[in-house]
Order: sequence, then C-alpha cells, then structure tokens
Amino acid sequence: MSFGLWNWIALDLRLSSSPLLADPKNYVPDEVDLNADPEALKIWLSIMEDSIKKVAEMAISSQRFSMTASERASLFRKNFLAKIHLLREKPFAYGSANIRNLLDLREQILNEHGFDDAYSLQKEMENSAAVRSYTNVIANISKIQDFEQKWILLSRGMLAGNVFDWGAEKVIQLMQRAGGLSFDEALQEIEERPWLHDGLDKFLSNLSNANYKCAVIFVDNSGADFVLGILPFARELASFGIKVIVVSNLYPALNDLTYTEMLGIVSSIRAIDPVVDKHIENGQLLFTHHGQGSPCLDFRRIHSDLNELVIFEKVDLVIIEGMGRSLHTNFSAKFTCDSLKVAVIKTQWLADRLNGKLFSVVFKLDEGCVQED
Repeated sequence: MSFGLWNWIALDLRLSSSPLLADPKNYVPDEVDLNADPEALKIWLSIMEDSIKKVAEMAISSQRFSMTASERASLFRKNFLAKIHLLREKPFAYGSANIRNLLDLREQILNEHGFDDAYSLQKEMENSAAVRSYTNVIANISKIQDFEQKWILLSRGMLAGNVFDWGAEKVIQLMQRAGGLSFDEALQEIEERPWLHDGLDKFLSNLSNANYKCAVIFVDNSGADFVLGILPFARELASFGIKVIVVSNLYPALNDLTYTEMLGIVSSIRAIDPVVDKHIENGQLLFTHHGQGSPCLDFRRIHSDLNELVIFEKVDLVIIEGMGRSLHTNFSAKFTCDSLKVAVIKTQWLADRLNGKLFSVVFKLDEGCVQED
C-alpha cells in the first residue's frame, strides 16, 4: 500500500532537528517547567493520578481476551502511582519535570506492563463511526460556495474534531454520558468569534492571496478529530492547489492517531471520496509520520526522512493541532515559515494559564522568521 504514503521502517528510525525551526539551538518544546512552578506541578500530578483508573480500564478493554490483562493493569496502577508519589516528595527525581515528560512516563509504564496501545478498542470504534459520518460532513461543506464561509466552517470543524480527547476529564464526561458526544454537538461547543487567539482572518487573507504552496499538518487524535476535522480541511487545501503533508504519531499514545491507523482510515476514505482519491493519486495529498509516540511534539526529534521531505517540497505553512502539540509544547515556538497552532482548551488549568475558559479556542497564526545560525 503506497498511495501517496511514505512507508518508512521503524527499525531504521533516524530522528533529527526539524529544518523548519527558526532557532533550533534555543528551541525547547515545553512551555512550562514544572520544577520552577510548584503549584503547577501539584496540579499536574493530581491530573495524572486522577487519570489512572480510566487509563487502566481502557488498557484492560484493549486486551479483553487476555487472562492477565487485569493483573497487569493493577500493576500499572501501582507502579504509576508510586512514581507520582515520588515526584511529590522529590520533584527532581527524574530530572526536568514538564507536562510532556509526565504524559510520556504514563505511556512508558503502560508499555512496561504489556499495554502497547491502551486505547486501541476505543479508537477502532470511533474511527468506524467517524468514517460513516464522513460523507455527510463533506456534503455540508460542499453546499457552501462563499470562500470565507466555507473556510470558517472547515476551521470550526477542525476545532470541533479536537474536542474529542480522552486525555481531558471534562470531555470524557461528555463522551461517556447517555448518547455520547456527536460531531454536531462538538460543533456547538465551539465558541463564537472572536476567539481567545484568533488568526483566522489573516489566515484566510493569506489563502486568498495564494501565499502557500505546501502545508504540513501535525495531527492529534484519531476518530472524529482526524476523519471529520483534519481530513476535510486538508482536502480543501489540496483542492485549493496547496500540496498537503499530513503527519501522525508513529507509536500509540492515548487516543492519538498512529500511522498504521491513518493508513487504514485513508484507504476507507479513498473508496468513498473521489476527490481525496484523486489528490492522493496526483501526489497532492501525502500521509506520513514524524517518528514519535507522544501526546506532545518535540521538533528536535523528527524523522529524518520527513525533514528531507519538507525541504524538498518547500513547505511554507506548518499547522500544529491539539493541546499537547500546540499548547503544552510549541505554543511559543518560531518557524521559518508561517505556523498555525490550533486547539480547543479542555482543562481548567490551561484555560486559567492562557486567560481563557474551558472550550476557549486557540487559532494562532505566527509569521515565519529568518532562521538563526
């Protein structure tokens, strides 16, 4: 299977700094040093502790036919809780404490106890449901002829997709209520403009002036986030004449999209959407991974082949989607080209920190900078 897809072997994984960074020597992905902010560390250790029960339940369901799943999940809970207690007593026990490291620590301990993809069953169900809804979402977008109104709907759709996040307690409550959370309901959660960070008008002006030739999109969650939010947005960019490189995780983390899952979804979408099929066939729409397996994103450790690809294609727009990749990390990162950081704020701590509220919208467009030596 190689329809516009770059199939790279994980065993030959070479990670290096992204050429898109404007100041690679001074780039640090993490926005908050928890060692320097005891109150933030206290809050995040509580968030991690509160997540243990749900993550363990998901891990068991992902291996529901295993006789040892419950026992291993119990060991995961015990081990992770011990690490949290240690960090409360000795914040520097594992070196620098930041949100990225805490999230990655949880995934590491899951892996140590044999859970390589704790949310696999949930993702499978959500991916199937999203693919079934895809044609209706595209039909609604296709009805709109006005340029501005169409792109506003596409942008709101990308934001609505990002609401579906099993790493945020408020959203988990919405998804677990009777009837769950539909994509239309998620759209209703997106606040009216002006947004907390609102670069949409400038972005649309740049689009209409044909400022962009090639965009790279770093995606977040599987399910509605990718299928009903990112794919329609990428599809329209490609139809607008912009080459698009869609980039996922290589390895699992929470309900984030993996490369293998993306291949399967795209194969299903090609069968029902001739526009996407044409863009892939013509090389206008590419799908690949960045080599990592985290809810966050570290541009110091990007797959070398992707780095070569963005140079070859002369990428002039970076889109980073999701709280972990665009707010907990990379919110202040500068790139050599324009960058769009897109997320819905789904935790009270982050809302307070950014002077917003739950479900505030970040649609932040930063102009490119000259790369420093």
